[in-house]
Amino acid sequence: MRKSKDYKNKLQDIFAKEKGTILKPFGIGPSIALIYPNSYFVGMSNLGFQTIYRVFNEKENVVCERSFVDFEKPITLENQRSLDEFDIIAFSVSYEMDYYNILEILQRANIPLFRKDRDDSYPIIIAGGTAIGINCRPLIDFIDLFFLGEAEEFIEYLSNNLDNISSKKEFLNCCSNFMGVFIPDFHNICNVKLSEVNLDKYPSYSQIITPNTEFSDMYLIEISRGCPFRCKFCYTGFCHNKFRIINADVIKSLIDKAIPITNKIGIIGSAICSHPDINQICEYALEKNFSLSFSSLRIHELTPFIIYVLKRSGQKTITIAPEAGSERLRKFIGKLESSEEILKKVEDIFKNGILNLKVYFMIGLPSEEFDDIDAIVALVKKMRSVMLKIYKRKGKLGKIILNIGIFVPRPRTPFADEKVDEIKNLDKKINYLNRNLKKLPNVQLRISSPYYAKIQELISKGDKEAGEMLVKVLKADGNWKKVVEFS
Repeated sequence: MRKSKDYKNKLQDIFAKEKGTILKPFGIGPSIALIYPNSYFVGMSNLGFQTIYRVFNEKENVVCERSFVDFEKPITLENQRSLDEFDIIAFSVSYEMDYYNILEILQRANIPLFRKDRDDSYPIIIAGGTAIGINCRPLIDFIDLFFLGEAEEFIEYLSNNLDNISSKKEFLNCCSNFMGVFIPDFHNICNVKLSEVNLDKYPSYSQIITPNTEFSDMYLIEISRGCPFRCKFCYTGFCHNKFRIINADVIKSLIDKAIPITNKIGIIGSAICSHPDINQICEYALEKNFSLSFSSLRIHELTPFIIYVLKRSGQKTITIAPEAGSERLRKFIGKLESSEEILKKVEDIFKNGILNLKVYFMIGLPSEEFDDIDAIVALVKKMRSVMLKIYKRKGKLGKIILNIGIFVPRPRTPFADEKVDEIKNLDKKINYLNRNLKKLPNVQLRISSPYYAKIQELISKGDKEAGEMLVKVLKADGNWKKVVEFS
């Protein structure tokens, strides 16, 4: 009993640090447990998750509460109710590796994994999010309804109709004709189109501010969706028909909303500076005394004005993503910046007093040769030389934080039919990077796991067999290597 009380106190402490939480009496109407199948820290950093939470709760008699995989018990944060007490459990899924966490959460909540084993006494299980849009097939045997694409309009429709639904069959019938809905019992997945919404009508912005996220106490505003650059490895540029922006006046109204909440705003988008009014938006936020940060910036987007905005906002780190070390490979994947252009932008960053540089590379890309790995080393060393030259005169040094990801092919992209490189090849490349970069002063190196990149590929390209694999891993208490081996 004591342990249970301590855990509830822990949840209450998390809850107390939040601003903007929506708390309603449980039992006033239809109820949804909205679950992010990853940690609280990761989930509350996700703008899509926060947006769905807000849209569900905009209906006065609908109760939507949150839960996360790192909660010790399968209960919600707001009223600390068991998941099996809710009418609907809705998973918002950003990463394929979190598919396993969905099954673990259901098992811990004593809810049957397979939809065929759940009658009307159990909650209806639905799922959406980026990963679901990429490939939901591994979860077909477990989920009652999938939503593919942008869900805001569907969530509004659902909230307005839940009062009139008394069974799972009625629920599925009610939803079956909505664009983006895939019901395994009714539909062929090949015939389902991704849904898109009017972004000015359904803008995405923070509902809850908390220090316990990657963007501590920051108000996030999405200013665009999709990407006009369509790099061959990236799903974002190909999942929607076109790059779309939110109207500058709508964005300014959201900036105004943040005034009584925080003094920090995070601008979210895959191609932030492709918004035609980005300078005007930044100037407006600065006039309102906000500090600004950006989710990511393409190298050519680092204009003197954008660097000035970040410097004035007190930012100590800027993130860039060359992705490949050589110009040949960058050009092949759709990144057109030359090494000279990259180094010039790095110089501009450090000259303007930004201390740290976070840099993303990828290994295992199609057509990659070992010379391309060597080019990563050479480019990083040149970046470091630029930093040393500028900051030694100032008597202080920042750091270069390298994140080395592993290429995993995505559906709907030009590289969809490619494969993850063999583990032995990746290990050889990783060992080379470690030998040449890890001991460099003021350079931090983080490299993804080749094994889990291969697992991710199985899920992102998989079907029901991948779902069977997830069940086996669950029975093995999450020990992937006991279930899946690669030569």
